[in-house]
Amino acid sequence: MKKLIYALSMLMVLTAVNAYAASNGTTALPFLEMGAGARYIGMGGAGTAIADDANTVYWNPGLIVKAGINAVDFMHTLYMEETSYSYAGLIMMINETNAFGASVQYFSSGKMPMFDDVGQETGSMNPYDAAVSVAYSVDVKGFGIGASAKFIQSKIVNTANSYAFSVGVSLPDMVDEKLKVGAAITNVGDGITYDQEKEKLPATIRAGAGFYVTDNLLAAADIGQVVDRDIYAALGLEYTIGINEDLSLALRGGYNTIAESEELSGASAGLGIEYKSLVLDYAFVPMGNLGNTHRISLTFFW
Repeated sequence: MKKLIYALSMLMVLTAVNAYAASNGTTALPFLEMGAGARYIGMGGAGTAIADDANTVYWNPGLIVKAGINAVDFMHTLYMEETSYSYAGLIMMINETNAFGASVQYFSSGKMPMFDDVGQETGSMNPYDAAVSVAYSVDVKGFGIGASAKFIQSKIVNTANSYAFSVGVSLPDMVDEKLKVGAAITNVGDGITYDQEKEKLPATIRAGAGFYVTDNLLAAADIGQVVDRDIYAALGLEYTIGINEDLSLALRGGYNTIAESEELSGASAGLGIEYKSLVLDYAFVPMGNLGNTHRISLTFFW
């Protein structure tokens, strides 16, 4: 009986996590929308114009070359029970105007027991969703232009595969390089088939801007829409405090309307510590009655 209750609880958790990511939409694979980089999650998910590390592969492939660095990033998130979500990214400059990127997204539902029609345990399963992306980005007279291809695999009991593509652009910095503007179309594909029924991918179009109000204060905003859903907005602030030449601290806050519901909060907060070429970021995202989630990212650049 305890195992049956646990299995039902896990299914409820998966449904809740999917609801958080997918809101009231009808698309599959909500893990593709769970974000990348605790910095941007702490700023409400407003990363389309301001991402400048290995998370650019997720937010906007046009920003990869604009980052102008080589970088690796790893993020991990623990949800309720045994569910978790992780992201790993890599970007590398080929030369001054060309860059390469790659990323992996992985959502684990943990180990779940299986039962027959009369409630007898018949084994266990380990549902998961995974995606591997490769990207290329080029700088054309200050415009960052990029595209990525993504292989997706989803397993509940059986395994289903799919493919998706993303494109992005970043405009030349404006207003004395204080204003950044970007746009991206992500997760465009033919869908994924479960048990002979094809479901849509969460294709998304979004545009964003970032503005340095002062040298230390960055304001960012995204507006976007996932297929079959309402338009959403993401807002974020980041205040950076320089401790010395090698060490700085960043404080962040944000809000995202895509998470609005009676149960879920759209607010987020975070902080970051940068020491030389190493950055540690943390994001706190409350999920209403479902509890709180904590995301940690580690970035190394050179």
